Amino acid sequence: MSVVINRCITTPIRSASSSSGAVIFAASRRLQRTFSTNDKKGVEPLNVQSTRDYCVDTVYKSDYNAYLMGLLFPAQHRNAYFAIRAFNVEIATIKDQIPKTAIQSGQLRFNFWRDILKQIDEKKELPKHINQPVALELLQHVHDYGLSIRLLQRCLEARYSDMMNNGIIETMDELENYAEFGHSSILYLLLEVLGINNEQIQYAASHLGVSSGIVTLLRGYSHHAQQVLAKDCNFEYTFILSNFR
Repeated sequence: MSVVINRCITTPIRSASSSSGAVIFAASRRLQRTFSTNDKKGVEPLNVQSTRDYCVDTVYKSDYNAYLMGLLFPAQHRNAYFAIRAFNVEIATIKDQIPKTAIQSGQLRFNFWRDILKQIDEKKELPKHINQPVALELLQHVHDYGLSIRLLQRCLEARYSDMMNNGIIETMDELENYAEFGHSSILYLLLEVLGINNEQIQYAASHLGVSSGIVTLLRGYSHHAQQVLAKDCNFEYTFILSNFR
């Protein structure tokens, strides 16, 4: 299990009206996925409320459990919660949205997000032509909360490795590392949003994230067959596919 390293949040937590969360939940709508604008075609930049609605709706449609948990998150931090969860949805669904014969398409999408995180980290802003709602929300909340770009990158690279390996996990160590990077990192980011920098809580979040990642894979075991579960675990405990249907 990975050791959790203490991190300090240097940016003050922003305050917001608790009523803003109610507005988001009242009228979430799906917006067209636009990676960039083209001024010559008259495409207008998205406004703040639109990007927030997009993040909420993305999580609602693709990760309903996370959406329900978001209802319990403190209202003043709820926008950041849904931005982080929407980012997770964006990168987690890349593998399932591309044909296996078009892996380069997935690589391009991961490179897009690598560039986004690099821009946020190094330049503290995004080019004017970038009009991706989740990216715009991430930019805002990285500034507001001092979110660790390293954790966002860990999530990204875990999903990228999963795509490149076609979901095949050889050992339990690989399985734990995947869950730690892909799932625990999300929980660390949410702790940063809440301003929690406690080593014991981070340690608990590490275990919770790994457990959540493994359970998520088990839930999809019948769909992914024996590709997703560690081969040494399959061999030792002789899992029967029909038991997971």
